[in-house]
Amino acid sequence: VGIALDAMALLNYTSGSTGKPKGVVQSHRSAIAQACRYGNSFRLGAADRLASFGSLAWAGSFWDAFGALCLGAGVGVYDVRRHGLPALPSWLERTRPTVISGMTVVRRLAYDFPGLRLPGVRLIQLGGDTVYRRDIEACQRAFPNAILAVGLGTTEAGRIAEQYIAPG
Repeated sequence: VGIALDAMALLNYTSGSTGKPKGVVQSHRSAIAQACRYGNSFRLGAADRLASFGSLAWAGSFWDAFGALCLGAGVGVYDVRRHGLPALPSWLERTRPTVISGMTVVRRLAYDFPGLRLPGVRLIQLGGDTVYRRDIEACQRAFPNAILAVGLGTTEAGRIAEQYIAPG
């Protein structure tokens, strides 16, 4: 039994930054298109492994993870609350991601572990918060070969703009 493409797939809630919070309905057609658009914009494929730290209840983490899966990439989710930040560097060294998503955790990694170097990471997805020059410099030290993708978006429209910063 198939699912109609126009059937409701998920309901995202806005933060209310433009007024009153509300639910935004996504159809299966819209969800698949948006997930593939995310994955394609980062050129994800079967050789990639995405490391994610956010809850899939947050739209940004959801689209990153499902965008990767739609294009054949692997996804590893590290629960910082459960396992703690100190164990994360060794998890990253074991799992060897090529793409990392998560502004707050990436920032903490870059600042709290000054000796961390993960040259196998090709892309860092940043978004959901303001990115400062010192954040970029710290990320370039920790992830010397990674392109930094700084995204802005809304729940209603998804990622609207992306700034790509070449490795330092």
